[in-house]
Amino acid sequence: MNRFSRIVLAGLGGLLPAIAQIPQVVDKAFFSQEPKILMKLCSDESIRLNTKDTHLLAEYGDTQLALGNRAGAEAAFAKAALKSPNDAQTHHLIGLAWLRKGFKKEALAAYAAMVNVDLTGSYENRKNIFTKAALDLIKAGEVKLATEYMEAGYRLDKGDAENFIEFGRAALLVGERELSATYFTRAVKADGKDVDVWLGISNAYADLMLLQRKSVAAPPVNP
Repeated sequence: MNRFSRIVLAGLGGLLPAIAQIPQVVDKAFFSQEPKILMKLCSDESIRLNTKDTHLLAEYGDTQLALGNRAGAEAAFAKAALKSPNDAQTHHLIGLAWLRKGFKKEALAAYAAMVNVDLTGSYENRKNIFTKAALDLIKAGEVKLATEYMEAGYRLDKGDAENFIEFGRAALLVGERELSATYFTRAVKADGKDVDVWLGISNAYADLMLLQRKSVAAPPVNP
């Protein structure tokens, strides 16, 4: 690690985990190590190479969670949020990381920050931010909150057929048929003359059928 990287990492705070050093020669033998070791080494190298990207810092926190290092993850997430408080994608990555690992309270706090960012001068669109949060949450089984976020996006723009189809598909695949029908209906009302609307809905039901076939074909679990 060069002197500049050490200085920048030190500026991020002392709570981040120690950054491992990648060997000068990376060959096949390097990649023969255990997956957990390689995950840490490669994640450490990514953060060593770029200490400024808050998206990368959030991803680094996700890796720390996967490694069982909650304190390291919290440090990375806190620093990412502090550096980019109004970047919705940073909060999105943090929320998704917590959600995937089953930390609901922490995930919901990150999503709340995500949908309330100050968008002044940003290319982000708030309805799309609501949709991203809603999609993550419904896939994790948080149907009620996901629907609340999606309804907030709908109130901002009742003509976004693409978002409606995406959420309808996600609802369909978690067994929420009535909710999916609501959003497919909204998509048709928004742009029923667009062939992509009908194709998108058709593909959603095709995905459902594929999921059902996989479920039937799955071997029984031994008691």
